[in-house]
Amino acid sequence: MASPTSPITAPTPMPRQFDTSVIAVQAKLAAAWNKLGVLAEKAGRKAEAHERYDRALAANPKLADALFNRAKLALLERRFDDAAKDAATLTDAHPDYASGWYLRGRAAAARGD
Repeated sequence: MASPTSPITAPTPMPRQFDTSVIAVQAKLAAAWNKLGVLAEKAGRKAEAHERYDRALAANPKLADALFNRAKLALLERRFDDAAKDAATLTDAHPDYASGWYLRGRAAAARGD
């Protein structure tokens, strides 16, 4: 703790390799949370699966598999607006992700769009 008379100094910038390491860890963390969500969903623990998909997307908001899984779960739970939102985010971020378009159509049809 700095004393009242000591000067305040700016934090030392981190080296560039630290930044890339953090990004790599963040990507692995997002993928791991998504896989844990899949396991929870397969075990029938839907609330836990949803929370794990949320954590995956907090680590990487554009993770295609987590967006797909959360949208699919929302569709199965008849939360059609949530499913449509995640499917739209998925197809906007990953237009080549064909299953995302299928899910987006299913969500739109379920909402009556």
